[in-house]
Amino acid sequence: MSKFLSRYLNVEFEVTSYEAQENGEPVQILSHEALENIVHNLAPKELKLRYDFKDMLISDHHCVICCTFQDADGRRIQSIGETVLATLETDIARNYPAVMAAQRAFDRGAIRYFDFP
Repeated sequence: MSKFLSRYLNVEFEVTSYEAQENGEPVQILSHEALENIVHNLAPKELKLRYDFKDMLISDHHCVICCTFQDADGRRIQSIGETVLATLETDIARNYPAVMAAQRAFDRGAIRYFDFP
């Protein structure tokens, strides 16, 4: 378990993460499941946080999806998730490029909304 500080809320969330290397330095990475847990279970309920998706482009070779997060105070964050065949590394991902684009849009939007490092 790792703690991630939301600079927007000034709240720490304790979730499972994994370690990766960036520029030769170890960094903790939030998984999609951890971000979903934060949004659905750990975020303060008074935020009334909601999100929705908008398909921008869906094809077998290229998908672009926009995810918009909005709270009761009017804070609104939009983020794009995109896939092309070259970025889909597993057979499952190649079979569901729109799902992968939606996950990327959600993850980027959640990270930006909470202002995680």
